[in-house]
Amino acid sequence: MDTKMAMEMDIEAVRRKMIQTGLEKGLTHSDTVQLSKELDKLLHRVQLFVSGMKLKR
Repeated sequence: MDTKMAMEMDIEAVRRKMIQTGLEKGLTHSDTVQLSKELDKLLHRVQLFVSGMKLKR
């Protein structure tokens, strides 16, 4: 599996967990907020990865 695909799978897993946590505990619960921050970091990593790939071309 390539790196981008693995990162996208991680993003999807965290996204689903964040949604479920938000539904169960509320959108402002610390667990939901923490997952949101984790998701932001993963999305940023993919963005940097894709940008780096474009620069190498």
